[in-house]
Amino acid sequence: MPPKIDVIRMRCSDGKMVSVEAEVASQSLTLRPLIEEGCDQNIIPIPNVTSDVLSNIFVFCKKHSGAGSSNQKRLKEFDKKFLNVDTNTLYFLLMGAHYLEVKELLNLIYQKVADLVRGKSPEVIRAMFGIENDFTPEEEAAIRNEHPWAFQ
Repeated sequence: MPPKIDVIRMRCSDGKMVSVEAEVASQSLTLRPLIEEGCDQNIIPIPNVTSDVLSNIFVFCKKHSGAGSSNQKRLKEFDKKFLNVDTNTLYFLLMGAHYLEVKELLNLIYQKVADLVRGKSPEVIRAMFGIENDFTPEEEAAIRNEHPWAFQ
């Protein structure tokens, strides 16, 4: 049986180190097997996530670890404030949560993005997320004709 570890250490894409309690980090489906194998002596590389983003993800995980049903109202308030960020930050949180497979955070971010784009035109969504329109006017007209329901 592997030794129980209390804290794991990670080196982020910006070269900085982040340490977090194993219980908190185990909310990550990517990190959980490493924790269960007892990898406390090694530094885990997290090449796709900066230390700021990783730290924020673990703030979320810590708040959600062991959260009972009695804390649901406060947890929802925390979640709302946690995701009240600009779209750039939201993008990096999404990418970090995806890389680490933090399902609860991913679901909240997906819902936030859905709420942001609901009822908006493609042009507004492109502007909101800095997406360049790579369709020619003819291609866009063809798509609008094929799928008019998507543009209502």
